[in-house]
Amino acid sequence: MKPEEIQRLLKNKGVKQRQLAKTLGVSDQMIHLVIHGRADSRRIMKRIAKITDLEVHEIWPRFKAIQQPKRKQL
Repeated sequence: MKPEEIQRLLKNKGVKQRQLAKTLGVSDQMIHLVIHGRADSRRIMKRIAKITDLEVHEIWPRFKAIQQPKRKQL
């Protein structure tokens, strides 16, 4: 998902990046970096996913393998 789409989803939910940063106790810059894929923070990603009613891997597809549990091989 493009950063602009993530920002639009947050805006549609009435959440500003600055407000999210304050709630999580991180800098505005950290929120920006995560949204733009330049930094990883599971806590921030999970919160954004929860706010937008999406899964982390739907927003950041590179985490799809991490999100799905591995199946046991017989």
